[in-house]
Amino acid sequence: MEKFAVLIPAYNEEYNILKIAEAMESLELQYLITDDGSTDRTATHLWLKNIPALCYFPNRGKAFALQLGSRYLIKEGYKYILTMDADGQHSIDDIEKFDNALLFNEDCDIIIGNRMWDKKSMPKIRYWTNKFMSFVISKISGQTIEDTQCGFRMYSKRIFEELICDSKGFTFENEVLIKASRKGYKIKSVPVKCIYHKERKSNIKIIRELFRFIKLICKSLLYK
Repeated sequence: MEKFAVLIPAYNEEYNILKIAEAMESLELQYLITDDGSTDRTATHLWLKNIPALCYFPNRGKAFALQLGSRYLIKEGYKYILTMDADGQHSIDDIEKFDNALLFNEDCDIIIGNRMWDKKSMPKIRYWTNKFMSFVISKISGQTIEDTQCGFRMYSKRIFEELICDSKGFTFENEVLIKASRKGYKIKSVPVKCIYHKERKSNIKIIRELFRFIKLICKSLLYK
């Protein structure tokens, strides 16, 4: 049994999903795609090509997609879950970095990608937003995490088995970092490539996610 599997949450990624699946197959990686209620042809592509996937409707948000997929993979016997986005912003070449980091840090519970070293490749507004949010989360967590907004991560299965997180959407990934840190779980960062596509429209609802982030910060004051 392989030690880790790749979990790829997807929403309206009809133009990228086959490329991602082909890349996983070429590397002979075990993977699972969670189609988060896509309204385009994403689910159709997954079905026609018999790609390993969990599909549901309507859209439930990234938190649900990650939790559903992780529970499935844990039941399949995987000890670690590598999450990456389906929009092409993560390089499959960097998967090896997580594998190598895990080889020498098997006691590590979260290995998170760090894009902040590549300031030139990241849009200025995104860079400074990530910088600020990473600073806030690091202070609350009690340890330095260079890029708290990166979804390219390796989780040990106990993160999903032992932590109870109720945040919705993208804020879930911040709540995981805070609660894992408070419980003394080891978190490590590895440098990853920063890839942005100017022509793409982000699925992130900025105002909604900002409200959720502020709500999370306020609630975190009550975490033990």
